[in-house]
Amino acid sequence: CMDPKGSWWIAVAAVVVLVVAGGIIYKSRQGSGASPVPTALVGQQLPVEKQPEIELAFTQDGHEVTVNITNLFADQVEYNLIYEATVTKGREKTQIQTGVTGGGNVAGKSTYSETQLLGSESSGKRVYHENIKNAAMELTLRDASGRSTFTATYPFEVTAGTSVDLTSN
Repeated sequence: CMDPKGSWWIAVAAVVVLVVAGGIIYKSRQGSGASPVPTALVGQQLPVEKQPEIELAFTQDGHEVTVNITNLFADQVEYNLIYEATVTKGREKTQIQTGVTGGGNVAGKSTYSETQLLGSESSGKRVYHENIKNAAMELTLRDASGRSTFTATYPFEVTAGTSVDLTSN
């Protein structure tokens, strides 16, 4: 028969070995324990001479705007025209924060143009935004890998029948 004191030490040693082995297995499956740090996909920002030139051309009634971007050195264009406006529904006028989004693939092109409704359209019925104020254009250019190469925000005012150069100094 075994000595009771010797059995106790064997049991303690076995428990210690199991705890250490369990800890090693747990840590290896969990990884280092540190959360991975996300890496932002930001490319090198464009030098001044390769930055885009932007013009907003408003229709005579101010209900639409044509976004013209030239001097493009990008594969993708993304923009938001964000503003506060009044919307009339029936007899009620409501203040809203809204905007329009546009953009697309421009690989191999040096210009981009798109006409946007300053309002909304549903089933052929248009609702125009009125009294537009606190307007700004947020622009992002991306390379072929989807990395941002240029971002900027340009404030502007909607003035019916005029064109506004957002990038003039």
